[in-house]
Amino acid sequence: MLAWLLLLPSSAPAKTLLPIELMDQMLKAHQSIGQFVLQTEVTVYDPEAFIPLNQEGDPGIPYELSARGYRQTLTFLRDELIVIESRDKKNKLLHLYLETPKGRFSKSFERPVSLSELDTAFTPLAFYTKRAASLRKHLGGLGIAPLEVTIDEVKGRILYRFGWGEEYILVDPDSFRIEEVHRLVQAGGRYYPLREVFSHWHSIKKQVPLRVDQYIQGRLFKQIQVKSLSYRGMRRKILDLKKKYRARFSELQPNEVYTQPINLEELIQESKNKNARQDVSGDQKNRP
Repeated sequence: MLAWLLLLPSSAPAKTLLPIELMDQMLKAHQSIGQFVLQTEVTVYDPEAFIPLNQEGDPGIPYELSARGYRQTLTFLRDELIVIESRDKKNKLLHLYLETPKGRFSKSFERPVSLSELDTAFTPLAFYTKRAASLRKHLGGLGIAPLEVTIDEVKGRILYRFGWGEEYILVDPDSFRIEEVHRLVQAGGRYYPLREVFSHWHSIKKQVPLRVDQYIQGRLFKQIQVKSLSYRGMRRKILDLKKKYRARFSELQPNEVYTQPINLEELIQESKNKNARQDVSGDQKNRP
């Protein structure tokens, strides 16, 4: 039996919901998100620049790993197609991700950047579906078990907390859009909390955040900024992509739920190794 708790403050405008009821409201709230193309810019930071993750203390000002930054073009057709092209600043393809109901394809092309599917994922896409089964699958892929709904007060706001234990999402009780995603990632043989904050919502597609900030152990790790969103002329764009990546679409593998955490330790170590081989005098000037 699905569990739920009655933890409603007397002054809260929200009402308690069963998990199945909250999922139904989330699906309804995202029905207007059917298709779009996003252009994003991803900035990666070193959360261990001044102090290791397993030590408490002031982490200092976020230190950007400029060599790890990349740009993305995300083409989305709800429940039918996802294409994520990740490129460096010279427009070289770093990673390609394709997904259809038949399966998925994921491949990294450039080194030493070597991005993975988990690195390049745009988490909000998980919630843009009209199918309850797909939403449950995507929540599972994030490590979130949709078993319990409680009501939390976060910075003076009342939000639904949906999940279990340390892995959950925070949902606005009025718009039913997802405000935050909380899950665990592994680094150095230990698990740390990863918090994703969605903000700066699009003026028309109000369920699409224009900024996603990721924090590991409370330290800024990655920032995704949407530079443009378009949703017209999608038929031609999709046909062009299918033609461009025809061979790759033939290599689709059966869909699976991916719950393996981001390989943060490898990402940071690769960046540090590369920086050690380069002249970092310019970067050092940017250190606080």
